[in-house]
Amino acid sequence: MYSVNMHLHVLWSMTVVVILAGVGGGSVMAGATTEPSEVWIRPSGGADAMPLWGVRGGMMVGLAPMPGPRGLIRIYTPYLGQPAGRVMNFIAVEPVVKGVRCLSELEKSHLDGKAGLKMWSADAVDLEHPPVDTAIPSRGVADGATLSVYVCVEPFLNGAHVVVKITFHSDRPHEVCLSTFAAGDSKPMEACVLTATMGNFARLRHLHLRDRTIEAGELFRGAAVNSMGFFDWHEWPASEMRDSGLPRSDGEIFVSATGDLDDAIAAAEVPRGWRYVGRPAVQSWRIAASRDARVRVNGRRTFWATNAEIPGGAAFENFEIYEPFIAGEIFRFGVEAESDISSIR
Repeated sequence: MYSVNMHLHVLWSMTVVVILAGVGGGSVMAGATTEPSEVWIRPSGGADAMPLWGVRGGMMVGLAPMPGPRGLIRIYTPYLGQPAGRVMNFIAVEPVVKGVRCLSELEKSHLDGKAGLKMWSADAVDLEHPPVDTAIPSRGVADGATLSVYVCVEPFLNGAHVVVKITFHSDRPHEVCLSTFAAGDSKPMEACVLTATMGNFARLRHLHLRDRTIEAGELFRGAAVNSMGFFDWHEWPASEMRDSGLPRSDGEIFVSATGDLDDAIAAAEVPRGWRYVGRPAVQSWRIAASRDARVRVNGRRTFWATNAEIPGGAAFENFEIYEPFIAGEIFRFGVEAESDISSIR
């Protein structure tokens, strides 16, 4: 039913650091600004503006032409002690129409014929008439404690036409909220999945559910990989997700994944674009309480586009929550230093 996601992540780490140097401070960069009186990082509004939004000193998101594959939302987490511009993960947009799941990273654009659907930004969107592609990124709307921007995705082959709203909250600097909407000309979507696509970078091996932890090595032990080198999907119901401690009808449910990094492994054993730098982190998805949600992961034992074995064995690659499409439903993706989390469970 679902296609296998492929990831072209090999080259991004070699060039993005130069572009984003200095992003954590109050300086003016080429095409992006952050003022001392503001908590936000956002495009400058000029012709050379970079599509980059986020919390000063916290999480940021970016779009192409920032280095990396097109058709993906970049996640930056410099507060983990990573070099400026290091991509922690990518978020892909994958709508399902009549059982066909399309992949924003892999489809060819009908606008220019290149791999990866085009994404562009807007401060506001009329879903009946979404804004057309523009080369100048929007600044986003800063409203007190929030910064929001819309990401318009060109139509998918299955007929889905998706708009994603991205929102940052100043009091939750290590988290981004993502909501999906259907444009007026979109085919009805059964789901619109936001999937974190690069778990192998942090070697995510531990999926923390309500009462147990799923280990990638055990889950994929003896399993065959498909022609693209992926282990098949596995999923768990919402009842196995953890909750916020509030009543189920009012609270949130969430799921986290952590890595297994061995500093003793020589850097030469890991391809350059896959060498993890910075503090180990907890990556999590959080949604409003739902009975229809499912946690899903797949995995790999080699880094994408290489024959290099992932040190320590198989790791999760895609990490997502799948649920029926609800316009405006909020998916919170967070990345915290593992040392800042008092308890995984």
